[in-house]
Order: sequence, then C-alpha cells, then structure tokens
Amino acid sequence: MMRANNYSWVSIYFSSLALILTYGVNFTLGRITYTGYFVNDDLARMLLVFSAIFMSLNYGYYLFLIPISLLAYVIPPQFISPLIFLVSLTTLKNAKGLRTIFIMIDSLGIAYILFYIFRAYVNYLILPLILVQDGFTVVTVPLMFLGIIYGIGRKLTYKALTIPWYLSFIVGLIIVLLPLTPFNVFHYPETVDWRFYYQWLTKPKLCWFLYTRPLYLSLLLLLSTIINAKILSQLEIIPLALFYIFSAYKLGNSLQKDLGPLSALMAAVSPSLLTFLYSGLDSNLFSISLFFLSLSYLLKNELKTSVVLSYASLLSHVYAWAQLEGGVILYILAEYIIFHDMKKSYLDYVKYTSPMFIIGLILIFSRILPVPLGDSFSNIYSQLSLLSWGSANAFLYYFISIYGLDGTHKLIYTIYATSILAIIPLAVVQNLIIDIPLFIPAAVGVSKLKNLGKPIILFFIIWGLYMSLNSFPYIYNGVSI
Repeated sequence: MMRANNYSWVSIYFSSLALILTYGVNFTLGRITYTGYFVNDDLARMLLVFSAIFMSLNYGYYLFLIPISLLAYVIPPQFISPLIFLVSLTTLKNAKGLRTIFIMIDSLGIAYILFYIFRAYVNYLILPLILVQDGFTVVTVPLMFLGIIYGIGRKLTYKALTIPWYLSFIVGLIIVLLPLTPFNVFHYPETVDWRFYYQWLTKPKLCWFLYTRPLYLSLLLLLSTIINAKILSQLEIIPLALFYIFSAYKLGNSLQKDLGPLSALMAAVSPSLLTFLYSGLDSNLFSISLFFLSLSYLLKNELKTSVVLSYASLLSHVYAWAQLEGGVILYILAEYIIFHDMKKSYLDYVKYTSPMFIIGLILIFSRILPVPLGDSFSNIYSQLSLLSWGSANAFLYYFISIYGLDGTHKLIYTIYATSILAIIPLAVVQNLIIDIPLFIPAAVGVSKLKNLGKPIILFFIIWGLYMSLNSFPYIYNGVSI
C-alpha cells in the first residue's frame, strides 16, 4: 500500500550516488582517460540503506531491501549497489525535480563550453554531466538485456517532438568539425584508424583488410586519385558522419511520419557517432549507414533499391552487415511463421539476401572469417568505459533508448534484441552496441518524456560537444599535453 505523501522517489538519488561511489567514475579530458574517481565505500553503504528505507516508507513490499542494503556492511557493496539501483528505477515515475536538475546540468555544460572557447578549462562545470553519463557503466548492459523484455510489449505510437530538420546536420557537423579548429594542435580528427587506411591507400594489396571491406576501400582508392591520400584518410569521418545522420533521417521518416528530424538529431549526438569520431572504424560507419538506408527503402516496399543498398553494405563491412542482417531476417521469418502475414517485398528481400548471410555464417564458423568468440561479460566494463576513450559510455542515452523500445517498430526492436543477445557469445561488446540504430528508440524515448524531453535533448547536444572538444589533447601556450 502506498502512502499519500510519496517520498519513494528520493531513493533513486541515494541509490544513484551509492552506485557512483561504489564503482567510481572513468572520464576523458584532453584525450586522456582518468579512472576510478570518487570511490567511497563507506558513504556508499550509508546511502544504500537510506535508499532502501525511503522505498520501504511508501511501498511495504520493498521492506526486503533494508536487510539486503545492510549486507553491504558484511560483503563488498559492489554486489549490493547495482541491485538497489535497479530496483529504485521502479520509483522513477514519481521522481520530482528532474527537469530542474537537467536544466542546471545543461546550464553548467554551456558555461563549460563557453569557458573552453576562451581556453579556460573549468572541468568541474562538466562534472554533473559526466556523473550522469559515466557513473552507471556497471548496470548499462544489464539494463540493455532487461530492455529486451520491456520492448516485447505492445508497440505504441508516440508523437515525435518537433524540431527543425536541419538542426541535426548542424549539430553533427559542429561535433565532427571541432577537431579541425585551432583548439586542436593537429588540425584533424585524431581517429585511430585513419593510419590504416592511409597505409593501404599508399600501398594497396590483397589482404584481410581488403577482403572484409572491398567496396569502401575501392571507393577510397578511386577518390585518392583526386584527393591527397593522407588528407582523405584523416577527414573521411566528416562526410561519413553526415551520411550517417542522413540515413537516420530517412529511416526515422520511413518508420513514422515526422520522426526523421528527431532520429537524425539522436544519431548526431549518439555514442555510436562519438565512438567513430574517436576510433575511426570508417568502413563500419559507411556500412551501417547504407544498411539503414536499405531498411528505409524496404519499409516503403522499394525492393530493388533496398537489396542493392544491402549488398553495398555487405561489401563495405562484412561484420556490421551480418549483425544487422541477422536481425532483419529473423524479424521477417518470425512474423511470417507466427502470424502468417508478411509483405511480399519483405519475403523477397530475405530470398535475395539470405544466401549471402548463410554463406557468411559458414565462413565465420569455419574460422575463415575470424570472429572474437569468448567470455564478453568479463570485459563489458572496460569495453564501455575505457575502450575508445570511453566514447561509447553514455548511460542516459542508452536508458532513454530502452525507455523508447515500447514505441519502436518491431523490425528495429528485433535488430536491438539480436545484437544485445550476441554479446553473450561474442567478445566485441562495443562494436555490437554502436552498430544498433539506437537513434530510433532514443527519439521515441525523448518524445515520451514531453516537458523533460527538450532539456535532455540539450543535455545530449552538450555531451556531444564536450566529447568532441576532448577528442584531442589540450593546448597550453601552443604546446599539446
């Protein structure tokens, strides 16, 4: 039974702080990742107990959490704090002050960026934003698995928040162009992979690098005849980012009228695009953009264009295509077998593309195309918070995406579910996550939040700018450190 004055929402703040203090925070400043900050087990134990008490005050069935929280004084709180936090999320619907909190965080983030423009690095201003995005890494993937269950339910339709169609392209362009400004002593995006593309373009050869992305490398080789190979390798992320945003726009509009602009903006500020900015993986980005365009045409029953784009995606990055294609084939076959109702164009798509998917599986299981199989759960934390400078670590973005799964088309949901389940046998957690079109459920999730949606959109934009500004070393008196 619930009391009239409901204070259970306070527990979400206590449990959040407890989780942060238990595991600490890893964050990136000036392309240096700092680890293990703000760890305080004693304070975390006390906050866990407070969280359990506040939940129990209004909901008697939460009384069992009090003795569980007290166990943190007997066993390490690392075992208790994730559980208490996940349970406290059930009180989030009653939470008060969230809009005010996000407006304050946004204000501090804007101040941080303004100071940065004048070469004053007041990093404490961005701390609240860092805590929200980087402070809950340990529960991110478990929540993604729970999202599979949450998204099974009835698919609802939510009216998308209205934003200008061009906003996403402006924001995305600023994020990828900031490394070209005088703030960066190198004057180009410091993506890791550009060197590999440059080396291959200067000395093309038959190798695994070419076999897994032949179309993309062929296009680069052709362009290198008119553009300097080094400049091309360093700056390819810029047109690829715009292409990715465009594909998100097309896919969003194909799924739901007026969802395109918000989907594109969610793609522009996504951890996926930020990871590509930090690490490169350019052929991967090109491949998934082609695939999202393929899906947009499939949804409009334009079969030929869809199949051609799907094969172009395959030839641009075999692994990314296989991950997404598997979800599409499973969705179409499951719908046909269970409900006996599927568009002919969808079935024809499976007929024309599944042979290559089957061949790919045979090549993978025969080890001709190597795939890192193994225990992924032991390195989930490091892959999100440390790999690629933690650029894929964005708790709030994932949480909002999961929240929007109940209003997401079953096709996108199936791609999400199969990709998350693939984490179990495959030791490539980050790669699997960044290839998912999370910008669709993220757009739905933000739309569901109504008045809270716009402060959170601003939060994501500030996060994207912050991550871009810290994708290269700081400069003091002309010297990078």
